[in-house]
Amino acid sequence: MSPESQPEGTTHTTAVTTRIRLRYLTAGTAIGAIWSLHTGSLWTHALRLAIVVLIAPPLIHLARKRHTTNGAKKPAEQLSILRLAAAKIALLGAAILGTWLLARTTPHAELIIGIAMLLIVASLGPILHPYLLQPTASAPHNERTPVRQP
Repeated sequence: MSPESQPEGTTHTTAVTTRIRLRYLTAGTAIGAIWSLHTGSLWTHALRLAIVVLIAPPLIHLARKRHTTNGAKKPAEQLSILRLAAAKIALLGAAILGTWLLARTTPHAELIIGIAMLLIVASLGPILHPYLLQPTASAPHNERTPVRQP
């Protein structure tokens, strides 16, 4: 399909979707690599990764907030820090449980779970992304955020 025959806005939507998928692939690769390369006890490693994945989103949020106060256009929606943290805690809990269960049967439990984390984040991240969004305070109401009537 040539760009001329695509419906208006499709190219932009495709670019945004590709960018989101690439971000989740990058995040999944980083999280999986950190998990795979751990040394020491499972609990200290889980605590280190929890600190990384729970501290990074608020810092990114503050950086984006500062960027928009410097004259950049505000997005209609932004990632909910609470929803993102809940998703990451669920992923971390599953990784701890999976590593603990696999460590009894294989010496490569961390590598297996690291690859699984990469695949989960890269595949489910773009699917769950719309549920991790919340409207910004200045955004107009739309279909995703219905106006509440008294």
